[in-house]
Amino acid sequence: MHATFRPVSWRLGACLWVVLGTSGCGGGVVGYWTGVCDAGIGVDRFDMDMHLEIDGLDGDRVEGGGAFRYNDFLFTGELKGNRDDDALDVDIVGVAGGYTITNRVLLERVGDELEGVCAMTDQDELLEGEITFARD
Repeated sequence: MHATFRPVSWRLGACLWVVLGTSGCGGGVVGYWTGVCDAGIGVDRFDMDMHLEIDGLDGDRVEGGGAFRYNDFLFTGELKGNRDDDALDVDIVGVAGGYTITNRVLLERVGDELEGVCAMTDQDELLEGEITFARD
């Protein structure tokens, strides 16, 4: 009797790809994301361009880089945070001209987008708003 090699069925492979590739917030959030936060206080609002570069996930930890434009300055820096199922809670510690601002972003995976809120403090004023990120 000869042993014969039978390759894994393409259906099983496709099923595994669907399950592993789309489950939870996991690897599906790794990559580049762009959005505009409608930030401000009350009716005093402004658009703040934001970019996320999610490099990797280690258990419930999220790491990468980020950038946001505020007061005509581009703040860039490290992105660190946590994930839980379909939710992300990350901080972008942005630096521009020696000035540092931490922008916290709380997001939920909704279809192909990340939706949520952004919040930062500038000189004791809390600026917050809603944001939707799309893949860049």
